[in-house]
Amino acid sequence: MLVKIPKRMSISSLISPGRCPRRRQYYLARSKRSRDELGRGTVRAFYNVSLSQSFMSYKWLKLEAPVPWHTVCTLPLPRTYQRGVRSMIGKLIAVAAGIALVLSQIGPAQASVITSPTGATASSTFVFSGLDFDIGNTIDHSGLSTNFISGVSDFDAYLAGNPMHTSLADHNEWFSQLGVPQASIIYDLGSVKTVDRLALWNEEFSGFGTGRIAYSLDGQTFLSLISISPVDSPFDGSPSDQPYGAQVFGWETVSARYFRFDVSGCPQPDGDPALLCGIGEVAFSVVQQEPPLVPEPGTLSLLALGLAGAGWIGRASRSR
Repeated sequence: MLVKIPKRMSISSLISPGRCPRRRQYYLARSKRSRDELGRGTVRAFYNVSLSQSFMSYKWLKLEAPVPWHTVCTLPLPRTYQRGVRSMIGKLIAVAAGIALVLSQIGPAQASVITSPTGATASSTFVFSGLDFDIGNTIDHSGLSTNFISGVSDFDAYLAGNPMHTSLADHNEWFSQLGVPQASIIYDLGSVKTVDRLALWNEEFSGFGTGRIAYSLDGQTFLSLISISPVDSPFDGSPSDQPYGAQVFGWETVSARYFRFDVSGCPQPDGDPALLCGIGEVAFSVVQQEPPLVPEPGTLSLLALGLAGAGWIGRASRSR
């Protein structure tokens, strides 16, 4: 802590380091205070020749002069300054305790991991000899350009890499039976989980236009959750049409094991003229509670720290 020395003190006249002459002690103590008002603390005076500036510092807070400042003398610290410093330190302790208490009340961070269902059923499936368009293709990562570890990989980090889904349908996508423009799919997460988002790779050839999503704990009683309208995935009608990316839909977190998709509007206007529904892949964002990295301080410790600061402030006030 640096305090400017009164101009009336001729600091340049102090020839060598040491204790300030008695007369100059009074100058630094504002000259009107008697010697018995000076406390045990000391002040060190500094002088910068190049800047022609002088400062003094509490010795117990700053023992060495900052370069290029030079110590020219030390002197007793007035009790007035000591009381001010005690009050300041007490306030800092109290503020620090308050901040620590607030931080201790902040819950541990939440991370979302991308999770694939462990099972799926569909009300309709396209069957053609030698080809596989089963609903299981939408939960096994087949067709994805970049794989993920279900229940481990971070949801946002994975999708930030813009993983694409191939347009090759066999063993990679699900389709409803030809002439069936709507269907119901039930996804099973394997156990009750806290879920807040869906990543959907809507098939580029026969993707659905509207999907009503419901959730359930037991697979029997479903509650309505959200209605989604995916945008058309690109399809140009050529044999080498482009892969397509994921669309993310969110909602307030729910605890559920089963999710039912009632899809309709198949295919979308720019899709296949044949009436059937298709999905490339689905994955869910499962919220996990992360344990704190360090043990949280006890409430009693925080209270003691705050009381110490309050006591320090009170002591400084009573000594005035």
